[in-house]
Amino acid sequence: LFNDDCFREGVVTYDEDNAETIVRACAALRLRLRERHLRTLADETLERGDVDLLALAEPLRKAFLCYLFLATLEELIIQHLTA
Repeated sequence: LFNDDCFREGVVTYDEDNAETIVRACAALRLRLRERHLRTLADETLERGDVDLLALAEPLRKAFLCYLFLATLEELIIQHLTA
């Protein structure tokens, strides 16, 4: 997903063959972040993304932002494939 082209051109390339694998990997990473680093945040808070980032300690803020990035990536891939 983040191969040399991505870092050189800023383009993430995926297709119907690897999209499901990428979405599953994002979901697995989000679950791991939830278990290990975000367990103090309610599920509703995580799903809404309704968090005061400045109120979070730096490690928690980084984990939360990674969680949001992965959720957004999942949503974009699913939207693109169903369009």
